[in-house]
Amino acid sequence: MRLGIRIVSCVALVAIALTMAVFTAADFGGGEMLYTLGEYDGNVAVFTLDGTKPVEVTDIALASLRQADRDMIFSGISASSQRELQELLEDLGS
Repeated sequence: MRLGIRIVSCVALVAIALTMAVFTAADFGGGEMLYTLGEYDGNVAVFTLDGTKPVEVTDIALASLRQADRDMIFSGISASSQRELQELLEDLGS
């Protein structure tokens, strides 16, 4: 009897953990792109999905970047979260 209760409890805990993992992935990594890094007036800029006007123009000059980074900026670098966006900007600015 106690073994049956333990098995049911373990199965329930695993189901809860899997459900939480699925919702966390959907909220923080599995969603659609929110930002794109691109070029605006010679600097790296942050665009939203519509891509018409930048929401932020950084002080990172394209001329200061390596050619490979410039090429990626011209193609557009996507970020699916504010955290990912900050990490990309920190990498480009260093």
